[in-house]
Amino acid sequence: MSQGDQEPKGERSASSDQRGLPVQPTSLSDLGARLDAVRQRERDEARQNPKLPLETGAYGAAWRLSMEMVAGLVGGGGFGWLLDYWLGTKPWFMIVFFVLGAVAGMNSAIRAARQMNAAAERDDGGPKGRD
Repeated sequence: MSQGDQEPKGERSASSDQRGLPVQPTSLSDLGARLDAVRQRERDEARQNPKLPLETGAYGAAWRLSMEMVAGLVGGGGFGWLLDYWLGTKPWFMIVFFVLGAVAGMNSAIRAARQMNAAAERDDGGPKGRD
């Protein structure tokens, strides 16, 4: 753009600013109105496609369970490594806390799986596959 093609400072187009970014709301009421519009659009999409939360729920559950285990391993191993570094006892604390982190991660994942299973049973009206 040449200098003559640019909009004067202080003036913006209705949909975007000079850099092509969305225009910022000028007041909190503007922001509230835009948020309400987005929420309404999301509710409408959810009504049109009711299976969407169930399909993404399985992926979310898998990620949650795997992250529970990884967090235990990384947390325990990292804490053990720090103790070994400070105390000069390599690799004993790292091994011990890595194993403890693995146990804690599996325990946490099992607890999360039980919570998800209980929530699914509540939503569906009872346990499945136990006839």
